Amino acid sequence: VVWSGAFTKTELEELYRNATISNVLRDFNAIGLPNGSYGILKMFESMEAGLPILCSDVKINREIIQQYGCGICVDPYNVKAIGQAIRYLCTHREEAYNMGQHGRKAVKERFNWEREYVTYKEVFADVIIFFVQTNDINVKQSNINSQVYDCTIMGQRYEDLEINLIGEHQIN
Repeated sequence: VVWSGAFTKTELEELYRNATISNVLRDFNAIGLPNGSYGILKMFESMEAGLPILCSDVKINREIIQQYGCGICVDPYNVKAIGQAIRYLCTHREEAYNMGQHGRKAVKERFNWEREYVTYKEVFADVIIFFVQTNDINVKQSNINSQVYDCTIMGQRYEDLEINLIGEHQIN
C-alpha cells in the first residue's frame, strides 16, 4: 500500500500505470448520499486506466460493478472484508486484470464525456421546453444567423445566451 498524498495530473497517470487496484471507498452516508454518486470521478478514471475497483457497497456502485464486472464492493468500515477483497484481487491476477478490462470497456461505451454531453443537452432542452410551455420563458433571437438568444426565465433576464437545441426541440 502506497499513500501518495497530493499529486499532479501527470503524476496521477503514473500512479495509475503502477497501481494494482484502485481504492474508491467512501462513506456516502456521511455526505448525505446513501445510494452513492456518479460524481466520484476517481472510479471512472480508474476504470479507464484498466484497474479493478475496490469500492463502497452502495446502490450505484453495486449496479456498475454487477453490470460491468469491473471490481468488488465492500462495506467501507469492514476492515476484514476490505482485506479479503484486496487479497482476492492480488491472488487472482488474471481475474483482476479482466475486471480492469471490463471497466475500461464500460468507460469507452457508457461512462464518457461524449455520451454525457448528449444527455446534458437533452436535459437542458427539456428544461427550456418546460419553461416555454409554462410561459415562464420569453426568448428572442439576438441575430437571425446565430444560436444566441436574449431570454427572460421566471423574471430573470439573460442576454446573449447560447442555446443549441437538438432534435425536434426548436425555439421560434
